[in-house]
Amino acid sequence: MKAPGSISSLLLAVALLFSTGSAASEKSNNKTVIADTVFHNGSIYSLDLLSTKYTALAVKDGRIAFLGDEEGIQSYIAKNTSVFNLEGRMMMPGLVDAHMHPLRGGASLLKCNMNFQPLGLRKVLEKIQSCLDDDKDKSNEDWLEVISLDYYALVDDTGGVTKKDLDKLKTKRPILVASADSHTFWVNSAALKLLAGPAPPTTEDTFDLPEQH
Repeated sequence: MKAPGSISSLLLAVALLFSTGSAASEKSNNKTVIADTVFHNGSIYSLDLLSTKYTALAVKDGRIAFLGDEEGIQSYIAKNTSVFNLEGRMMMPGLVDAHMHPLRGGASLLKCNMNFQPLGLRKVLEKIQSCLDDDKDKSNEDWLEVISLDYYALVDDTGGVTKKDLDKLKTKRPILVASADSHTFWVNSAALKLLAGPAPPTTEDTFDLPEQH
């Protein structure tokens, strides 16, 4: 049996195997199979219909040969089997994402990207101004869209931001800044002017929002 070694690269490779849909179970019919690689003492998440968890996994010729427990994995181990102790760590399928936005992700490469960095107001404004300076050929009617802002870090630094902060930038272009989760948006006065429309009918419950909104 080979001595346990670094598992970081092999974890990724084996995790991808889950996506192949190869059949394996605790009661495999072929107990004479000698695995190339074995992972054990882990929390192995299978993503089957029951979300079954196992503690051991065997790989043979690039395919999963066994999913089961510590006792069941023993017959798959021989002298030339690479054995890795997961030490309780989790192993799960790779290439599984039920909430992807590939088109949006590609489009983001063309936008002013804050890259999720935890920046204060001064650094944020410097980055936005840099994006504006890089787009000097744009007209005053062209929007600048800023994405992936760490809004919480910004608020921690300032206590809150308003359109007046963005209005300090050297531009007349409308600016829209989106937080990393796309649930919070920050705009300048030029953007608000373009977005303004007819006011909804007022009622006795209508009230004015604070100036910062």
